[in-house]
Amino acid sequence: VTFQVFGPIPQVRLNSPLLDHTHLTAISQELRVASNGTQTFDWLLGAFYQHVGRRYGQALPTQGYDALNAAAGFPLGFDPLAPPDNPFYSDLIYRFKQYALFGEATYHITDQWGLTGGLRWYKFDEDKLLNFHGVFTSDTPAGGVPSSVSSNGVSPRVILSYKVNDDAQFNLQASRGFRLGGINDPINTGLPGCGGLAGNQYWSDEKLWNYEIGSKLRFLDRRVTFNVAAFYEDIKNLQATVTVASCSSRLVYNVPKSRAVGLEAELFARPNSAWDYGISATWSDTKLESTVLDPNTGLPVGGLSDGNRLPTAPRFQGVASVGFTHPIGSGRDFFSVLTVQYVGSTFSQFENEQPNFGVINPTGAPNFAAALIPYGAPPAGTTYTINPELSSYSLGNIRAGVRSDRWEGALYINNIWDETTRLALDYERGRRARYSYLTNPPRTIGVYGAYHF
Repeated sequence: VTFQVFGPIPQVRLNSPLLDHTHLTAISQELRVASNGTQTFDWLLGAFYQHVGRRYGQALPTQGYDALNAAAGFPLGFDPLAPPDNPFYSDLIYRFKQYALFGEATYHITDQWGLTGGLRWYKFDEDKLLNFHGVFTSDTPAGGVPSSVSSNGVSPRVILSYKVNDDAQFNLQASRGFRLGGINDPINTGLPGCGGLAGNQYWSDEKLWNYEIGSKLRFLDRRVTFNVAAFYEDIKNLQATVTVASCSSRLVYNVPKSRAVGLEAELFARPNSAWDYGISATWSDTKLESTVLDPNTGLPVGGLSDGNRLPTAPRFQGVASVGFTHPIGSGRDFFSVLTVQYVGSTFSQFENEQPNFGVINPTGAPNFAAALIPYGAPPAGTTYTINPELSSYSLGNIRAGVRSDRWEGALYINNIWDETTRLALDYERGRRARYSYLTNPPRTIGVYGAYHF
């Protein structure tokens, strides 16, 4: 990449590789004690511990940056604590600890009815040390800025099951989920467009109640399996990531109320030893049920508006497959499988759903449009229009080969019809500087082999 600094056009584009470094250590330990599962009353008790240490940072080494700053009247650059010739660097240290005690018990009321109840007590602690320096961020003092967050609580679960016979069972479940709150990184309030959302330092725990009813069925001498479930999720303080205006920083906000409702189904069939079929599908309707307003403008923050869909949640998606296997002698089988996947339209982020989000023009009007950076002297009145919604797509893969008990080899084709799909929308400076789409790999033909020891 290149970095634009002050000076004549031949000087402003300096080579600037963005370097990332991550060091991660994680220790997890779980202990469980359970009954043998043959009693009227079955139980399980356990304890869990986790410690995660992560050090993450970025640097933007730009040879000649300090010299140009000096020529422009900034002899020490924008920040004397930053490394030489580095318009930006960060060093973030995280320490995360989790403790949990849990238990679950099932009372077999009759041979057909069962009632399960469980509780999980948890305690989370997270400490963070933030170091930011350079022109793109609000500088932290020498030694960094420490911050911490902690939470504890209890998550229950209740399941009522009815077993008609060995091939049919129905379940009714209610459970509560939890996601720890956290600490936002500082943003550079000195850059244009970056100060409006300053002050949202922390985000709260997200809590979810999930209600589900489902069944598991087998029929035709167990050659066919059909599973189906309907669910409703009531979400409090949804953790939503938004981009801060045009400075590329991101903050996490809490949306007080949102919900998701859906239906999942899967059908598998193996009519004989040669053929097998499978199909699974999910329909969901997700949306925010409250609005988060910017206190400075009175407008919704980053698309967090009542009625907006949750990002990366298509209303419908499904997968279908057909497999064929045939013995060819000497303990070897020919096999093949065709898989087709469909994913409905969706959005990458909440803010992509804002009206006029796809408009980029010199003025940044109307609301939620982006103001084009006039670098390179674009013609007056230049306007770009993009579609922030990611269209639905279908992908097909096929694989065919030979296998034995110890080895297998196959020829495969991924993305059979060579479709280009938009998987995510990415941009810098709030679309003012750049926008692009993350796409899938093109059609790929290859050979696969494996040997099992």
